[in-house]
Amino acid sequence: RAYDCAARRAHSHDRRVVRASRSHKSLARLSPSVVRAGDACSSRRRCSRESSWVSRNMFGGGGDDVVVPRAFKLLKELEKGEKGGTGLPPYLSYGLADADDDDDMAQWTGTILGPAGTTFDMRVLELAILCDDTYPTKPPQLKFKTRVNAPFVKSDGTVDLKALGIAQAWRRSNTIEDVLNGVYHALMRPECRRNPQPPEGSYY
Repeated sequence: RAYDCAARRAHSHDRRVVRASRSHKSLARLSPSVVRAGDACSSRRRCSRESSWVSRNMFGGGGDDVVVPRAFKLLKELEKGEKGGTGLPPYLSYGLADADDDDDMAQWTGTILGPAGTTFDMRVLELAILCDDTYPTKPPQLKFKTRVNAPFVKSDGTVDLKALGIAQAWRRSNTIEDVLNGVYHALMRPECRRNPQPPEGSYY
């Protein structure tokens, strides 16, 4: 229902989104070297494996020559999010926060199921996701609702995407799913995986 509701409104924004998208056709490609995590930890092998997720998955081989208008890109992401298990990792979910009252499809919610073998194991971590008018030229803004203890999460729950290398690696073709996946894999880094966590049910 959320997808159908959003789709009906998308056409009213077509001209604005197409005009906005034209201004971003020359988005510069970044070098993968800027996304190295640089984590000074004792277990460098594991740290390298987890931090390299960003460079492996957000730098794909293709370019961004075909510019998809924001509204249509978000509709496609919404459709995938609503279908759940179809191509979406089982530890992630996302969707519009209020499909009936969000003409710009800006406010989203997401959940991450904590990785096994970490202090987040089996915890359902809730996030607020903001796709403002800079998306998808810039990544969405993420903020944990569930209280977590991780070095890349600020005191108010805001996720520092620069600390994860996501902001530097971002391309217009990347998605909300990519950002959530980047956060999920960051929770398995050595400096995160054994951190003591607030009591379950704690929120910002």
